[in-house]
Amino acid sequence: MIQASLALVCLFISAEAQRGVRGQIFLPNGAPLQRQVRFTLTTENGMRTEIFFTDSNGRIAMPPVSSRYTITVESDGESYDTTAVSFDPVVAGQYITVHLRPLKPKSPQPAGIIDANDVDRSVTPKAKEAYDAAVKSLETNQYEQAIEMLKQAIALQPRYFHAYNDLGVVYMKMNRLDEAADALRHAIKINDRIHLPQLNLGIVLNRQGKYREAAEILTKLQNSEPDRAEIHAPLVEALIGAQMWNEAEEEIKRAMAARGADETDLKIKMGMVLMRQSKFAAATVVLREAVKAEPDSALAHFNLGAALLQTGNLDEAEANLLRAYEIKGAGMPGAQLMLGQLYFQKKDYPKAIQAFETYLRDLPDAPNASQVKEAIQKLKQASEKQ
Repeated sequence: MIQASLALVCLFISAEAQRGVRGQIFLPNGAPLQRQVRFTLTTENGMRTEIFFTDSNGRIAMPPVSSRYTITVESDGESYDTTAVSFDPVVAGQYITVHLRPLKPKSPQPAGIIDANDVDRSVTPKAKEAYDAAVKSLETNQYEQAIEMLKQAIALQPRYFHAYNDLGVVYMKMNRLDEAADALRHAIKINDRIHLPQLNLGIVLNRQGKYREAAEILTKLQNSEPDRAEIHAPLVEALIGAQMWNEAEEEIKRAMAARGADETDLKIKMGMVLMRQSKFAAATVVLREAVKAEPDSALAHFNLGAALLQTGNLDEAEANLLRAYEIKGAGMPGAQLMLGQLYFQKKDYPKAIQAFETYLRDLPDAPNASQVKEAIQKLKQASEKQ
């Protein structure tokens, strides 16, 4: 029932793609950027955090974006400052422009704090050459080659922040999660004030099932950067996975307050979290809202049916569970399991038997298959006595 991690990071998009968002990046003096740069796309609903590259003329090419989003270009330390620009696709349309901010005079860093741009500006020419070669490989989907070049860059420059971060992202894309976590931890050690490696590490840990560790990292990140909406989705997943129900409830409330939030999805999750805390009446309220907003959501109907079953509202629970199964069919076997329990409470044993048998047909390897088979036998015996 927990949606998989939503904020996976992408490293490239083909400049030859014919659909999506297009645009141009301009220097502070108004001239078009005449080189390739990396930029980060983040959506305010927390569904996407992706890294892209422009072409060699600073042109942007991205897939379609349906919700409000922000483009961030990190400073090159020479001609422009870090720039973040937000866009509403309804207003901005499919063509955008990003005008880079003038470079500000650099203020001295507190003792012990390392700036990523300082580190990456001080890399040796050979390390930078290896990193640039890795970027070229990523643009053509040559991941193994990119990994080797990033490793070479790190060997030449052990504190190469962007090389470690990008290495972690490539490993994420290849589902090599242990290696991804290791690379991202190195990036965080170099500079723990940049959010992206921490966000990605939280996502990796979620995918590894290390929910408590993910929750700890993402909670700390959110405390330091409370306005970053993209943290909400993986943090909610981590807290639910860790069965930290009170914390998950509070985090879902914060996520709902963020601009562009997917309220229906969050209400479904809230209903589940409330049920885990035995707050069934409250769960039915929020899940009814989810069903009203998205009447074709099988998960919303299923969770509402489960909550209503617990409150004793059997007729409405039956209607919602049947609707969930109608929408999803064998992809929602739990609806039949719930219906079997509901019909048992109604003492309609033939229907209970039918529901349990359908559950086993849809999910023959169910972990509770032996118990369900035993229940079917007892129901058949009870039906014969009626």
